[in-house]
Amino acid sequence: MALVLADRVRETTTTTGTGAITLAGAVTGCQAFSSAIGNTNTTYYIIADQGGANWEVGLGTYTSAGNTLARTTVLSSSNAGALVTFTAGAKDVFVTLPSSVATGAGTQTNIFNIIGALAPSVGDAKFYPPQTILVTSIYTVVGVQSSAIVTALLKKNGATIATISIPANTDKSTPQSVAISILATDFLTVDVTTTGGQNLNLTLVYS
Repeated sequence: MALVLADRVRETTTTTGTGAITLAGAVTGCQAFSSAIGNTNTTYYIIADQGGANWEVGLGTYTSAGNTLARTTVLSSSNAGALVTFTAGAKDVFVTLPSSVATGAGTQTNIFNIIGALAPSVGDAKFYPPQTILVTSIYTVVGVQSSAIVTALLKKNGATIATISIPANTDKSTPQSVAISILATDFLTVDVTTTGGQNLNLTLVYS
């Protein structure tokens, strides 16, 4: 459950709709997601119609069972930044480093991944900043929606600094704009306080 990037990762898919895509195998000369990214890990992806106008850039979660890539967070797309409803036909799927992440005015991201069915838990996924940072935005998404509110606590050195909730029957929270200073000697963890939903990703944007 880590963010993984790798070169020459490219497959195809014929999956339609807005759900997770089933990968159909590596293109000649390229790597497969299964070997380069690995089970339950996240990566930045592009899905694009072969010869069409539809495309999507986002953060995805790879699962080896079924060889699928869940479209966890959309960063930009031909559908005004929302999930694209892909139609029949071949699509290319490959790993990328989005410009919003690589050159986003000095900003960086850290992603906490909690894989599987969500239930109350303490201290999942620990992050030590490389230097003093300023967190400016926090948001969460789930791979499978819950019929109840999903709540996560972001903690610094064991003390809650932010509460993030995803409404029932939706897959993402409203991004929170914050200004939280984290020292290089601090550490961050995530607690889940509710039951329901699966595969939570909490993203910090910081500078």
